Amino acid sequence: MAFRCISCQHPMIHSIGNSVKCENCDRSYFVVNGTPIFLNDELAYLNDNYASIQTHIANTHAHIRIGEDSFYLRPERIEYFRQLQDGFLANLELYDNLLTELAPYTNPELIAKADYLNFVNSPIKGKEINYFIRDWSGLETCELEISTIVKILRNCIANYSNSRGSIFFAGSGTGRFAFELANDFDQVYCTDLSFRMVKFFDYILKEEKFNLNILSGFSNVYHPKDVTREVAVSNQNKLTPTNITNFVSDICNIPLQDNSMEVFASIYFLDCLNVEFYIEEIYRVLKTDGIYVNIGPIGYPGGNFIHNLLPSEIKPIFERQGFLIEFEDFEEIPYMNFDHEMSTLIHKNWIFVARKTAKIKLEELKIESVLKINDTFYTERRAQISDDGENVFFNRIYFANGNTYEDADLFIEILYRIDGVNSLEKVISQINNDLDLQLSFDDIKPHIERFITNKTLKFT
Repeated sequence: MAFRCISCQHPMIHSIGNSVKCENCDRSYFVVNGTPIFLNDELAYLNDNYASIQTHIANTHAHIRIGEDSFYLRPERIEYFRQLQDGFLANLELYDNLLTELAPYTNPELIAKADYLNFVNSPIKGKEINYFIRDWSGLETCELEISTIVKILRNCIANYSNSRGSIFFAGSGTGRFAFELANDFDQVYCTDLSFRMVKFFDYILKEEKFNLNILSGFSNVYHPKDVTREVAVSNQNKLTPTNITNFVSDICNIPLQDNSMEVFASIYFLDCLNVEFYIEEIYRVLKTDGIYVNIGPIGYPGGNFIHNLLPSEIKPIFERQGFLIEFEDFEEIPYMNFDHEMSTLIHKNWIFVARKTAKIKLEELKIESVLKINDTFYTERRAQISDDGENVFFNRIYFANGNTYEDADLFIEILYRIDGVNSLEKVISQINNDLDLQLSFDDIKPHIERFITNKTLKFT
């Protein structure tokens, strides 16, 4: 297995049980019914999920009650509402399964603190349910979408990858694309930050079967009988691969070892989070000559528009990180197309392949080195003022590429003193005198190297 500890970055052997433990730093990670949770505060995460699912169930029942209260005005249509109601309630059984899995990890105090007590799962039917249905119902229109994307992905890999050792799927959702590529690689790793998505894929890997409902409702269908349609969800009698490892993690801190993947696949994921936040992780986990493959639209759902980068802006980010742009194309593909609905969404997908090249070796950093600020950075400082004076309790550096540096008190002081004239030896001497410290060059060297890698600093 190619795992590493997200706390100490030490290689870690993955073993299934109630937890995974790092032998180097003694850090333990929960394994929820076979699903590893590689997050810094996984207990809070699990309680947040429990709270959000409870809230979604409550919201769904409230939505049904509102509909029920209004249908007395049109009693001749009540049977169609009952059909829709039954579909909602049947789908909620899947969320009940998730609550059962999360229950052993719940803590009333953590649930009370959760940010998800007012959670709205939009659409109310549960957006991940439609993904589960699209990926695993076997419906003809859905299979056309999936097979088209799989064909594009396989072509990109065939044309630009020389190895079939391991592939990593970022934002893997309910896992269908990872499932389809399992026979093409020795090992398949897939992750998502959504507990629901990861667990839905686990159900497929365990060959469980569900009856779920497409909840179209009273719009975009021709006949009232189409307001809901029941479908069977399973792996459609395909042989279940044994080389897939599915887990929860943050894409900004991937629990995979350095230089461990031949292919990094991003399917319908690139517009979920600014790639600047995790470009270093893409580069880190890929082997030299490994490839990154993106397939999907660039249709940001919202958020801070300054981070909603367009393809023409994304390509230079890869190039600056040390990637070679190999291929770019566009293809229109129907998205989430159910044949009984009256409209179809077409995505113009951006297909993009970049190859990891060997980094040019940085100039050796020495105590005599003279550096200067190369790119703008920002600092955020919070302090408490009282009769005892000022107590600084928070300092953070924001780099122009979107990355952050936490607990940055000392390193802000270092950056303030780097002026393109004085050597690091002089900078260290100034800090030691001003702050009554005993810093050495070795103390600050790895941090300065990070600032150089980030292009915040450069040699004069």
